Amino acid sequence: MTSRNELRTTIIDLLAEKKRCSPAELERHLKDKGPEMPIDSHRLVRIVPKLGRQLGIKIKFNRQLAPHLKSVETLVQYVVELAKREAA
Repeated sequence: MTSRNELRTTIIDLLAEKKRCSPAELERHLKDKGPEMPIDSHRLVRIVPKLGRQLGIKIKFNRQLAPHLKSVETLVQYVVELAKREAA
């Protein structure tokens, strides 16, 4: 299982790739918005399939996922819990 910090870094890297900016620049920008690093859900939706492939888990677009597409931290929390359930 990937650590929370590694998962956060992976999400930021994927978002930065989509936004065509550096991960450090994006992370600074998101942290300026708040500790949960809020971001537009449409941006998170676009990286979920690739994130799932990189982690080797299936992330389904459903009601359980929707509330976690508000920030980097809420997505990290959801993916950690999902990976624990898949491993069990």
